[in-house]
Amino acid sequence: MHVKAGADKPARSCARAVCVGRLESARLTLAGGEAGNDAFRVTGAYPTGSQALRRISAVRADLVLLAERLPDMPGLACVGRLKRIAPRLRVLLVGETEVAEAVVNGLAAGADGWVWQHAPAAELGRAVRAVCEPPR
Repeated sequence: MHVKAGADKPARSCARAVCVGRLESARLTLAGGEAGNDAFRVTGAYPTGSQALRRISAVRADLVLLAERLPDMPGLACVGRLKRIAPRLRVLLVGETEVAEAVVNGLAAGADGWVWQHAPAAELGRAVRAVCEPPR
């Protein structure tokens, strides 16, 4: 798990989460409360970046769990487009590999945090809380 230091956004909690890409296990983990965070709910799941980009304003999500690879565009490209549509949106990039370059690229693209897609539920929960909670 990696989170940007010194977030430039006002602190706020994340009540509504959306999953974008093939993140079925993450969605189920979050929806079932296994990640140890019941302060938010999963309000949408979109298999493609294009679908998420069309719907993100309507669902008024606070947090997006975004797959690194999407069927229609790179996840890194989707991060920037999501942030332009909804600047206060928190984005947690879910990566396929634990390669440092992937983490650096994800954070540079505008993601607020990065977590490995095979991380245990507790680590996913910590990543979500770290991205959503104000720095201490």
